[in-house]
Amino acid sequence: TPQGGMNGRPGKKPDVCYTWWTLASAQLAESVVDSRLSEIFDLNALQNFVHLCMADQGGLGPHPEDDPDPFHTFFGLAGLSLTGDHGGHGGALERMEPTLVLP
Repeated sequence: TPQGGMNGRPGKKPDVCYTWWTLASAQLAESVVDSRLSEIFDLNALQNFVHLCMADQGGLGPHPEDDPDPFHTFFGLAGLSLTGDHGGHGGALERMEPTLVLP
């Protein structure tokens, strides 16, 4: 979307959880379409969108300025791990496995 995030269907606002659903699906299909995520998606814009959804008190909300919740925090961070953004300075965010949603 123009905001840098992903949505689940046309006309919906971008939602941080679709970072996971879309990137994981694309990663699983990667061998079929023979391309890398960075060739299909603007990963920097997507990383920026996820960072905009981060709440000051911790966690991620579905959209910028929304309150965080466990669902969006988990899937937002899982998706962020597939973009190559591994948590900044300490590198604490490990890449999640698309088939299992586990590091």
